[in-house]
Amino acid sequence: NATDVEVINGVVVYASGRILYFSEPGKPASIPDTWRIPVNMQTEITAIAQNNGYLYIFGLNETWVFQPSTGSPASGQLTQLTDAIGCIGPSALSKMDGTLSWASLRGIHAIGAGPFDIAYISDEIRPMFDSALPNPVLNYYTAGGQLGVATTAVAPRMNWSWALDRGYVTMDYDILTRSLFVSVPAQNLVLV
Repeated sequence: NATDVEVINGVVVYASGRILYFSEPGKPASIPDTWRIPVNMQTEITAIAQNNGYLYIFGLNETWVFQPSTGSPASGQLTQLTDAIGCIGPSALSKMDGTLSWASLRGIHAIGAGPFDIAYISDEIRPMFDSALPNPVLNYYTAGGQLGVATTAVAPRMNWSWALDRGYVTMDYDILTRSLFVSVPAQNLVLV
């Protein structure tokens, strides 16, 4: 079973285990035996994404990039970008104004100025990835000295803090408001 699927230069790329499978151009169901690329990753591939002609391959804690060359779709250069930042899963990716962004166990990242530059873009919510992000509603009540109100009226129905639950994280970009949405359904949480 494929973990993720992407299209690059008219070729469908399937990721399964630690292997990339490339289809023939215009024939998504035709995958020649020689058009497979094993990726020497620590874990299985969690997601793949095409951005500006490069194919990014993610494990849970690592990121690789594939630069296609002319000729066979499965020929090109495979390079490890980092062994410390990966992607949580295929739904935890988004493109925003031509920039690829994704969620890892360490935060939200984006490909920076160049195709090999990874930028950290989640400083304000870093506690959610390091330990726990305080709930701003409950912190408003406690900061105002209304702990009793928060404890009896609001707290039983709300979390005091949010920690990353990597089970299912989704990301999407709204082009009209230029906002990146990160959804963590297990926490009933959407960060903008």
